[in-house]
Amino acid sequence: MPAIHRYSRRRFIATAAGGFAAAHLPALASGASRPKSLIHLFMSGGMSQLDTFDPLPGLPHAIPTSAPGISISGNLPLLARHMDKITLFRAMGHGMKGHPAACEAALRFPGSWSFDRPTCSDFHSAIGEAIPMLQGGRNLIRIELGGWDIHTENASRTAPLAATLDSGFSKLLETLSAIGLLDETLIVLNTEFGRNPVHNGFGGREHDPRAYSCLIAGGGMQGGRLVTAKTSPQEFHARILDRFSHTLA
Repeated sequence: MPAIHRYSRRRFIATAAGGFAAAHLPALASGASRPKSLIHLFMSGGMSQLDTFDPLPGLPHAIPTSAPGISISGNLPLLARHMDKITLFRAMGHGMKGHPAACEAALRFPGSWSFDRPTCSDFHSAIGEAIPMLQGGRNLIRIELGGWDIHTENASRTAPLAATLDSGFSKLLETLSAIGLLDETLIVLNTEFGRNPVHNGFGGREHDPRAYSCLIAGGGMQGGRLVTAKTSPQEFHARILDRFSHTLA
């Protein structure tokens, strides 16, 4: 069940400063004003990059997007229209195959296991609730979509999850744009690790932390970009911290 988590600006910076390494990655800022808020979409369980943002030949059909040269899975037709607003990291990687350590690296918030009580019953409702929260002054929001730890029947179980992500994330981008908050709100989507390209004996995919996908959108950043440099969770977080370094104090 999705949960919305609230963190203060000061808590975010204190945590980040203690744990995020400097990143030697392509600059992401477009020159626009820095964001005032962050929405973190966490795909709990280990989202399959192969069935979402990094389809390989023969795994499932790739479709073109609004960003020239970037294709994503046919499971995400709505997000394909929004890739011009998104920077996609396709070479995320680390050495942790277990959920606890990998989740800790992905989240990096002290006490992140002590979740607030969910205020809604599904991902779409959580997305809808995040908008008035932003308008009411909440500047750090986390929304979780679980169920990605799929070790059996990958195709039939991943497709509905991807559809939920596709429609919910697209709704978030469209709504923030319509009310003028997209440039002020950085959206971060990540997961603890990816999945193996080869199906196991049960039609599922095993954990694979060596290469998976995360993304950033909004926040006044230039979209339609693909980052293929090897990126650790710490480096990914460092770019987020850098984006906020002059607005979160």
